[in-house]
Amino acid sequence: MYARALYFGVLSTTLALGITACSKPEQKTATPTETKVVTLLTRDNPPYPQVAEYVRDKVKAQNIELKIKYANDGLIPNRSVAEKESDLNYFQHKYYMQSAKELNGWDLVPITSTFNGMFGAYSPKYKNLQDLPVKAKVVIPSDPSNGGRALNLLARANLIELRPHTGAKTSLKDITANPKQLQFIEVEHALVPVSFKDNDLAIMAGAYTIHADLLPKRDAIYLEQDNSEYDSVLVANSQSAHRPEVEAVKAAFIAADTREFTLKNYADTVTWPER
Repeated sequence: MYARALYFGVLSTTLALGITACSKPEQKTATPTETKVVTLLTRDNPPYPQVAEYVRDKVKAQNIELKIKYANDGLIPNRSVAEKESDLNYFQHKYYMQSAKELNGWDLVPITSTFNGMFGAYSPKYKNLQDLPVKAKVVIPSDPSNGGRALNLLARANLIELRPHTGAKTSLKDITANPKQLQFIEVEHALVPVSFKDNDLAIMAGAYTIHADLLPKRDAIYLEQDNSEYDSVLVANSQSAHRPEVEAVKAAFIAADTREFTLKNYADTVTWPER
């Protein structure tokens, strides 16, 4: 009788333990962090795409996929960001962006500044600006911000005189003196390197010189001094600017190692002083 009671006691304990073991809450398997996607539009003008690709590789470690797309003109990247088709663009300085914003009423927000593309004058014929002949043909960008920048460069070189305080909005109508009767030809910035060899002088940013086999430090006969007003900007819209993953991409763009990468590989084309 005692042995039978002992058997049923052991059996009851075993069943109780089994039930207890089966009733433990299941442990949830940790799910990997969701990858956040940020889209960026740029143009094929070094070092914009190269810097963007460097940042793309960095932010992978933060589970951020930076999708880089390319545009073939300067209108598409700003319109795409303004219309929320893309989160960011990276191809311009703030005055170019501001001009597009004001002209079209677009939602564009510069969220940080990066390198400064060297801006200079190039000639296929002359070694010095003062050697330019009377009625020399001078090619400048047609967009207001870069065209104004070109005219201010020529004014600093004492080739023309301008009305005071016109700044980034300087245009041909602001010329008050033109002793050499320079003849200005306005073309889209991307076409300035194409026109370079057929004229006496061409003025363009370092991002475009590669298309004419030129390097600013090596080939410019006159260079603009470093001007932070024309630093290249990373541009968002009012919605994308506040997304955490966009903030992370922004931080990667202005990190010390990104600056070092840019200066190491493009020192003949850009400057990036510590601001």
